[in-house]
Amino acid sequence: MPQSRLTPQLLLGILIRIPEGFIPKSKLAERYRVNSKAMKQLTQAVASGLFGYTNNVFYDTVRLTADQMLQLKPWCRPQMPRLRPDETFMDAPILEQIGAREQQQSAAGRLLISRLQPVGYADKQQVYAVPEEAALLENLLGSGVLKQIRYLVYDPLRLGAASVEEVLHQRDLVPLREQLIEFLKTQKGMVATRPLLDEQYG
Repeated sequence: MPQSRLTPQLLLGILIRIPEGFIPKSKLAERYRVNSKAMKQLTQAVASGLFGYTNNVFYDTVRLTADQMLQLKPWCRPQMPRLRPDETFMDAPILEQIGAREQQQSAAGRLLISRLQPVGYADKQQVYAVPEEAALLENLLGSGVLKQIRYLVYDPLRLGAASVEEVLHQRDLVPLREQLIEFLKTQKGMVATRPLLDEQYG
């Protein structure tokens, strides 16, 4: 059950620590009371430019425009940042982490990381061009600077694991969708009954 009311400053702290830079109101309501009083304060904060709010989604206006957020929303699955029991944050804001990483990485490391842009992920074989870069990529993965799920490498300061899992899920559905379309083409009016579909695809 939600434990406390969501204040503008708390929401700002949440947003600036989410790699994707946004979070749906419904996700926040799983943890906080987002009642009419809270929404009145949050709406005032939006009007003052503290953060943005569009289509029931709050977003970090420093990193995203409303249009950019709406492009990410269909496939990104942002999660809450890590919080202690007293509602203080365990991690630094994303932009601070990116700045610290930029200082720590070599030019070659920064180049590999940049190849994951603009979406924040890529097939592993597309990230490196020569064997030396492949070795560097493994070092970045081993140290946690970059992460990997199945065949995708991603930047954890741009995307969370749940978003990458959703990318893979949508990719996995593509062949099945194509098979279904081809099967429907063989049916009169491109229509099939549910039992027939169950028989074909389980």
